Amino acid sequence: MRRVFDEMPERDVVSWTTMLSTYSQAKLPQEALELFWEMRHTEVRLDEVTMVSVISACTNLGDIETGRMVHEYIEQNGFMWMVALCNSLIDMYGKCELIY
Repeated sequence: MRRVFDEMPERDVVSWTTMLSTYSQAKLPQEALELFWEMRHTEVRLDEVTMVSVISACTNLGDIETGRMVHEYIEQNGFMWMVALCNSLIDMYGKCELIY
C-alpha cells in the first residue's frame, strides 16, 4: 500500500489519513508518526480524523511528549469538538497514566 501511496501524483488529506490510519491499525505506530511528520511539511491541511489516527499512534507507543504536542495543535486549530478525538485524547492520557 505504501508503494501505491508514494506513487500517487497528488495526495490529499484523505489519502494521507488513510495511510496514517492503516499504519496505526496495523500496530505500526512509529511508521504512522513518521508519516505524520512528513505530512506536516506539505500543503495538506490536517483534519480531525487525521488527528485521531495520530493520537492513536502516540498511545500505542506511549509517546506522551508527541501526544501533548499533538493535543496542543488540536486545541490551536479548533478540533476539540469531535467526540472521537476527545475520546482518543482521554484514552492516550489514561494509558500513559496522566489522568489524576
